[in-house]
Amino acid sequence: MARWAVRSALSAADLSERLEHAVRELPEHLAQVTSLRLEGLTAGEIAAVLGIATNNVEVRLHRARALLRRQLDSEDFR
Repeated sequence: MARWAVRSALSAADLSERLEHAVRELPEHLAQVTSLRLEGLTAGEIAAVLGIATNNVEVRLHRARALLRRQLDSEDFR
């Protein structure tokens, strides 16, 4: 296997681990929608599961992505 392919695979595994950790650090209402989205549910399906409006799901996902981006960019998660 090419050296870059191994490095890339390790980076993907590392990123996945960092993402899982960052999701666990989110406030519960944001972690819920993020986890369900990562499982492949649509915003409408998440809304039905949680009993909230689809717009609320979309707002929570937006806020969660912003927090995750900051967390993953911070030195704490490197």
